[in-house]
Amino acid sequence: MNCSSQCCCPKSVAFGLLRVSFGLSLLFIGIAHIRDAVRYADMVSAGLQWPWLTSLGSMWGYVLPVLLIVGGFCIALGIFATIGTWAAGLALASIPAGLMLKAALGTAGLDIAMPGTINAFLWILLYVFAVKSMKRGCCGLGCGAGMCSMCGKDPCACSVKSEKKSAPVAKKTVAKAAAPKKVVAKKA
Repeated sequence: MNCSSQCCCPKSVAFGLLRVSFGLSLLFIGIAHIRDAVRYADMVSAGLQWPWLTSLGSMWGYVLPVLLIVGGFCIALGIFATIGTWAAGLALASIPAGLMLKAALGTAGLDIAMPGTINAFLWILLYVFAVKSMKRGCCGLGCGAGMCSMCGKDPCACSVKSEKKSAPVAKKTVAKAAAPKKVVAKKA
């Protein structure tokens, strides 16, 4: 499979645009939360009854936007896939868990927590598709517009096959046992 053929594929373009728009959305959400960090941290910790849980929620209110920014940046650009996947995944997965924690151990009722939880699960579903698109061969933006993730070159110049090559197997050489020499007795 040639990377340049994937760049013209509509599915690659769709996946590339999904990845970029999803990553930018996470980035911008994180920036919006950072711009109003104190109020966001208060909102995250509100409704938690125990003081240690309230301080943990307040701290998470400052960490979550940073994770969204780092994850969104990495996913949008298609770089540092492992870091971006972990950062965005941890941030998104913590949202429904935190909302259900507020319902279980805090003062928030399910009528308040469930809509946000369902919304967060939709974001997690989009996250799965965006991360899957990072593993595709080409950025999906067309030739000359990005790097091929399979070879690190311009997609038009990349010609990496997608099949996995098996490791070369060393040929076994079996030493042949020397045939016993026949001893011929000489006649005198």
